[in-house]
Parts: sequence; C-alpha cells; structure tokens
Amino acid sequence: MTKRSFRWVRPGLTAAVGLLGFAWLSGGAWADDGVAAHEAGRLSADQHQIAPGILLAGKLYPGALELLDPAETLILDLRMPAEGTADEAAAAGQRGVAYRNVPVAGAGISADDLDAVAAVLAEAGSRTVVVHCATGNRAGMVWGGLQLRRGLSLATVMADLDGVVTMPPIHDALARFAATLEITSGKAN
Repeated sequence: MTKRSFRWVRPGLTAAVGLLGFAWLSGGAWADDGVAAHEAGRLSADQHQIAPGILLAGKLYPGALELLDPAETLILDLRMPAEGTADEAAAAGQRGVAYRNVPVAGAGISADDLDAVAAVLAEAGSRTVVVHCATGNRAGMVWGGLQLRRGLSLATVMADLDGVVTMPPIHDALARFAATLEITSGKAN
C-alpha cells in the first residue's frame, strides 16, 4: 500500500489524529465544546488516522468542515438519520465537501453495511476519508470488519483498534463476525 500524504487539512493548520471516546448527542450534527478544538485544528474530540488516507472519528465539532480541503476529502457518516445526518449533509454540501451516509445501527456487522462502506472507500480514490459516527465505535467496528474480511486475524484487528473501539459490545460484534468468517471459510474446527 502506498503511503499518501495527509492532505485533508488546509495548509498551515495542524491536525491531531485520534477517535471520539464518547459524545452526547446535542440535538444537531455537531458535538459540544468545539470552539477550542476547532481552533486547535481538530475535527473531533479524539481521532485516529487508522491507515493512510483513513481517519476514524466520532461526532464532528462545529466548524470541523472548515478544516477540510473539499478537493481532497470525503466524509463517510455511519450515523442513523435521527442522529443529525441531514444537518451534516447540508453543511458539507455548502462547503463543497463530498458526503456519504451509510447508516449502521448498533453493535452488529452486516455484509450489506461492509459492501456499502467498501464502495464509498473505492469511490474516494486518493481522497482522505473521514469515517465517523457518534462515538467512533461504529466507525472502528466497520473498519475492523473490513479488515477481518481482508483476512487479518481478530488479534491483529483488535490491536490496531486499541483505543478506537472502547465499548465491549463492539468488541463482541467483531469477535462474532470473525467467527462467522472462519465458519464460512472452513477454518473453524
């Protein structure tokens, strides 16, 4: 895999990378207390650049879209419509940032969800993709599911997602999905 430069932030701004541990939904598409973080060049309370060109995050801060280069970024929102996706889609559209929504509900991995996310990642081409949900756990779960489907071991995936996936039900969902893959591939005893 070729390493791409991290070009989603306007020149001159620095962005820390990591994933939102937990955020309360505040009735809109944006997280509370975003002013200081926005000034510091952050999109979310905690973000992780999990792979070249892939940023996993939780709920985006107000003004986060201003940090993104529209030509170099695609936002993949995994939240359900009731979580504020319409507001974020409208804001992204106004800013000229590509926005896709693949609603993922709860702590479960479906082949349809993974196929839809894989299609968006392929569509992104060389653009950086900001994959996010409300807390970052679904983003980590879906990324982990894609990596398991690529053939990585559960142990490797969980080590890569250490600090990203913080909720036990998401850990369990990844383990169940890995077991399903082993059964269908004939690797199970």
